[in-house]
Amino acid sequence: MTSNLVWFKLENSEHYLKFWKNNVGKICQQKREDVPKYLKWLVDEEVIGMTKEVEEQLKEKFYETAMQTLNMCPGFGVLYTFNYADAEKLDKDGKLKFVLVEKIKEALKVPGLDADKLLKKL
Repeated sequence: MTSNLVWFKLENSEHYLKFWKNNVGKICQQKREDVPKYLKWLVDEEVIGMTKEVEEQLKEKFYETAMQTLNMCPGFGVLYTFNYADAEKLDKDGKLKFVLVEKIKEALKVPGLDADKLLKKL
């Protein structure tokens, strides 16, 4: 797969990050015939969640294609949403950028990063 075609959702970010830290050698290209076993292993280890939606995406974007390998690229995403009215009010009051900075700092805590220390390095 290329370009992050399928994202797996999982709530336990601490387990996920520890798992990949301890299994970095398992981040490698998988041959087509090995993909089901590899994905089952990740599901059994509770590293990925296999929903019907994800199964359909895998089918469409990998299994029904000519691709002969899959590259597992561990990563994580953090989402935070504002409703439009709240974002507009915060922006009008000059507070939106400060709220965004705090949300970014919270997100960086997920992998154990300190935003202030990280920004000082830049």
